[in-house]
Amino acid sequence: MLKKKHGDKSPINSTGLQKRQAVVKALYDAKASLLVGTDSPNPYVVSGFSTHEELRRLARSGIPNYDALRIGTYNASRLTQLK
Repeated sequence: MLKKKHGDKSPINSTGLQKRQAVVKALYDAKASLLVGTDSPNPYVVSGFSTHEELRRLARSGIPNYDALRIGTYNASRLTQLK
């Protein structure tokens, strides 16, 4: 986890991020179907870069790298019924 600098209130260093990571990990542990990139129409989301950032954050939440990649690829295909 990134260390919080004195007086830094950015979201990347907040306890809110830690809480969101705990929720994501709990959903993963409960076998919930997780997806990557579901907010693509957002004008502030840069395709590609944002996906890599989301995969990195999944891994930082405690999800194994293999499963983070699976969430970003296979799960989307399976849930949209593409083969």
